[in-house]
Amino acid sequence: MATQNDDVIGVAVVGIGRIGKVHCCNLLRLPRVNLLYIIDADRKAAEDFVQQFNLTATALHIDEIEQAYGDESLQAVIVCCPTNMHEAHVKNALQRGKAVMCEKPLSFSLNAIMDCYQMAEKNGKPLFCAFNRRFDPQTSAIRSRIPDAVGKLKVVKTISRDHPRNSIEYLRISGGIILDSCIHDVDMLLWMSRQIPKTIYAIGHAHFEDIRGIGDVDQVFVTMKFPDGAMGHIDLCREAVFGHDQRLEVFGSKGMLVGQNVRPQSYEISDGTGQSLPPIHDSCMTRYNDSYLQEMIHFISVVRGEATLSVTGRDTMVTTLCCHATNESLSTGLPVDVLDFVKKKFPELAYLLNGQNGSC
Repeated sequence: MATQNDDVIGVAVVGIGRIGKVHCCNLLRLPRVNLLYIIDADRKAAEDFVQQFNLTATALHIDEIEQAYGDESLQAVIVCCPTNMHEAHVKNALQRGKAVMCEKPLSFSLNAIMDCYQMAEKNGKPLFCAFNRRFDPQTSAIRSRIPDAVGKLKVVKTISRDHPRNSIEYLRISGGIILDSCIHDVDMLLWMSRQIPKTIYAIGHAHFEDIRGIGDVDQVFVTMKFPDGAMGHIDLCREAVFGHDQRLEVFGSKGMLVGQNVRPQSYEISDGTGQSLPPIHDSCMTRYNDSYLQEMIHFISVVRGEATLSVTGRDTMVTTLCCHATNESLSTGLPVDVLDFVKKKFPELAYLLNGQNGSC
């Protein structure tokens, strides 16, 4: 058992896949943070990571997780396992009195997500759902400039095209393109507009036969209309062969803010054949590396009591409700009135949308 030190935050990471490795590396960069445990269903993967970086952290199999929870110096848990395991690990950590950061979505079930936040409140511990794009320097700078540079908001657009395409094994357990991927863009539209949409309309198509075979699509258009007349649009695709395509446009009465693709190297080539630029980032891990670090800094600050959660339980619930409304439109081919949909499908959660004047 590690020695208790109130000035050091002890952390465990559950799941050492792609995002788990990113979070571990970022934790190692932070002062007064001690990565105590790396826990995975594949213990060898956890051990290999510990050895690769010559860490003092203890590698555990998921069945040995109680060993970590018995350590009084463990204060926070980062949940990075597959989505279908999120709820169980979030609740287990909260019950053991740990602060929790979890990748989106917390669960496929809205009631389960609400249960998680209620448990966090009951136990007096923060629960942080990691909508990492909010912490991207370019994205947050654009949002801060909307009032003076854009004026009255008219349009918010996102383009999100993944690279490389996820394996069919992952997509089969991902919860579908809307809850797995589009949820980031839905959150962006709500966050940028500072409103909850009145209407959502979605259409999609499966260009890949294996994705069609699991009842999902790989290309989606989502259109939203907000209470003040502003419009939102999402262009989402599971694969772009040229890299991880991430763009943002905010247009209004005064002007427009545009977030272009960020490139690992910033230079331009001009020669006899014309002009060219270096490739864009080849994955979300490199494109959003800064935002993953910033969201971790934020979470640790919250655990220390130096900040309050910038992504609230209501934020998470409303974004997820809008994703379910998007799925409803995608399956029916019809526009969905968000408030009517929630009153019909999730009446116990309608209060999240009522009495808020469309604000989010």
